[in-house]
Parts: sequence; structure tokens; C-alpha cells
Amino acid sequence: MNNDYGLRITIIKKPEISMSNSKIYFHQFLETAFDNGNYATDDVIAFLLPVFEEVLSFHENQQVAPFEKEEALFIVDNRLDIDEQFLQKPIYATAKLKDLFTALQSKQFDIVGKSKLETNVDEGT
Repeated sequence: MNNDYGLRITIIKKPEISMSNSKIYFHQFLETAFDNGNYATDDVIAFLLPVFEEVLSFHENQQVAPFEKEEALFIVDNRLDIDEQFLQKPIYATAKLKDLFTALQSKQFDIVGKSKLETNVDEGT
């Protein structure tokens, strides 16, 4: 099938997900998720986008999702969801992050600060 932009579009039949309105944990879903074939890109986006939006709202409220807890991710009504009761404040471990980049740090320069300069080309500022 071709669209108005001259791109070829292949329609892939969406695998059937035999789930009622009951809650199933994500790790259980993954065990049989591909038994009926692969998912089309649009199906994956429709499945994941709501949880991405939910994670964004958590971050806006200075909270993080508990992805380390298997029971926090589940599927209900064919939609991936996060159990809000497991939300937590972020833990900042800057020393551990810095250790990840030690090999990339310059031995010739020591960066002691940073500044940001904003310019507007149209206004000449």
C-alpha cells in the first residue's frame, strides 16, 4: 500500500492478546507476548506512549517510577501501566555517575565551571 508521500506501507496483522480487564504483570506478559507474531510499530507506540506520559508526569512532580520492582509494571485493558503506590523520590548518586565517565575526562584540562551564552541572530544580540 502506498500513501500520499510515496512511502510504501506494509500492514502487519496485530497479534491477538488474550487478556480481559484483569491485571497481568508485565514480566508475565513478556513470556508469551510474541507467540502470535511480531507487533507493528504503531501497536508498540500505542502500547508504550501512555506509560511514557505517565513517567513524565512523575518527573514533573519530582518522583520516579519504580522500574526495579517487577510488580510495579502491569497491563490492564491492553495498556501498560505503573502502580503509583511504588513511586519514590529520585536518588542522586553523582559520584557513581562521575565514575562512569572517568575514562572520558581530559588529563590536560580541569573543567572548574560552566557558563551558557544565549544569542539571537535575528536581533544581533
